[in-house]
Amino acid sequence: MRRSFSRLPSLPCFDRASNSSRGSLFAFALITVLLGAVAPAVGASTAADCRTSALVDRMPNVVPPMAGKEPIWLLGAAQNSWSEDQAIDAAFVLSRRQDGDLTVIGRRRKSPSELSFVGEDGVSNVLQVVEPHRSSLTPPKATASVTKEYSFIPTRLVFPAPGCWEIDARLGDVTRRIVVWIPKTSRLTR
Repeated sequence: MRRSFSRLPSLPCFDRASNSSRGSLFAFALITVLLGAVAPAVGASTAADCRTSALVDRMPNVVPPMAGKEPIWLLGAAQNSWSEDQAIDAAFVLSRRQDGDLTVIGRRRKSPSELSFVGEDGVSNVLQVVEPHRSSLTPPKATASVTKEYSFIPTRLVFPAPGCWEIDARLGDVTRRIVVWIPKTSRLTR
């Protein structure tokens, strides 16, 4: 069963019209943050010091490149910039070959700052999604083979400060780390 969120991310690969007819997603706003390539645990204070996860383009005509590694990727955060008190629309892409619940946390390197996830249930420093493959929404350009292979879990991320961020995600028994640089200056129109 596919569901849609009452508040979809404003990523260009998702549009409300293509998902609105698939039903309304029950309060599960804290949906999966996914991880990928492991980066060094050394603190980073500049973009040059932050070894970010590689962007991969697994579905070129469906979604933009995403950061991470099989079976968890993060879509949207690496292409955004920081603004005080503003949530960044993102989505986690999960391989359907890996079962299990999704749990995600994030922290800024060399800082006690924690990533927050904004959902229909409020704000939390931990994103937990039970049976995330049942909460997937469908990007408009996704083919049947894409939706058979991947789940798309939207969320909103709040980075308390710009900088180098490590996002640790666990899907079932697999854990990945996704590292993103969130610059202070805007690269995208909001």
